Amino acid sequence: MISHFISDYFFYVFLAFIFFTFLMRSKRGVSHAKRKGMLYLSAAVFLLYIYALALAAYTIQDLYLILYFVIIIPIFVIFRKHLFPFTKIRCEKCGKLLSFDQIIYYDSKKCETCDSLKTEKDI
Repeated sequence: MISHFISDYFFYVFLAFIFFTFLMRSKRGVSHAKRKGMLYLSAAVFLLYIYALALAAYTIQDLYLILYFVIIIPIFVIFRKHLFPFTKIRCEKCGKLLSFDQIIYYDSKKCETCDSLKTEKDI
């Protein structure tokens, strides 16, 4: 039952992740780590989709989905810094709340004013 649901709808979830990754590509120089994290998450969703599709096609019990999560959760825990780069919502320098664009697109964990001060000092 669960594998049928996953095999029916998770392809669209995968496409949404890939579409979001392509949106991040428009910010070429500033979102490398976040785009890479989204690609890894997309790969995990796609592997879940393929695994559930195989379970549904061969009419294998849904209990075997636990095997996927037993394998993938330790990988997520080990590589959590690479897989979940969207954790900072405040500037690490001044503590100001970051804008949505900076949380999603920019690898820098600084607000626009602190980031512009850094670039002015470098020049």
